[in-house]
Amino acid sequence: IGNYNGSGWRRREPPTSAGLPCPALSGVGGGCDVPVVFITIWETCLPHIHPLQADVAMIRDQEGWGKVWKEDKSSHLSAWRRHIPDSSVKCFKVQGNVESSAAAIKDLLDDKLVERQTEWHELFQYGKILCRDEENKAELCYMEYKSPSFLVAPRSCLYIKVTAPVPDVDGGFILTYRSISDPDALKSVYNTACERTDILIGAHMVEPITDTEVTTCRVHYIQQATPGGKVPVWLSNMSQVG
Repeated sequence: IGNYNGSGWRRREPPTSAGLPCPALSGVGGGCDVPVVFITIWETCLPHIHPLQADVAMIRDQEGWGKVWKEDKSSHLSAWRRHIPDSSVKCFKVQGNVESSAAAIKDLLDDKLVERQTEWHELFQYGKILCRDEENKAELCYMEYKSPSFLVAPRSCLYIKVTAPVPDVDGGFILTYRSISDPDALKSVYNTACERTDILIGAHMVEPITDTEVTTCRVHYIQQATPGGKVPVWLSNMSQVG
């Protein structure tokens, strides 16, 4: 595991050194819940090619997005959708103002992602941080989500989350997400009752707004994710922003 092609992690044969311990990698709650072969991602790939800069650029880019929601005057909330080259799955972007500090938002979305996810994701049912790399501010996350319809099975997702400051924004931060595709070594992690979905592109970016009386941040969210199971892509493209 460990090759990154710009849209997701792809499987490769593990190198001979895969069994060596990595001091920067630690399991959460004592012991790592994934095979040691996964360590090669952190050692060789993650620090160099995780697409933090690409996600910041996509969020700030004004070209190529088609507006789905008109902007709400009070919250400045708007939603957008765009085509991604060589993919039938569309990407969406949601932006809005939140009356909160960046630190409080980070606590919700990052520091206590599992503990507080039900506060902002009504379909969340289970999650776990499998491994943490303190040096690179990265975590391996496994999440399960209930289905909004009895006709559709629950979904699960295994992905890497990386935290970094936003360039040129004092107090801003970005959380970027990418799934690990076809992780044969990690099959034991998945709940077989869930259909698997992959995050091809995903990020939250938070920027403090300094010219308001109430502490406020501009929050951006982008996502391109496969629907999983037998849900057709065209239906997913229609319903992801709704």
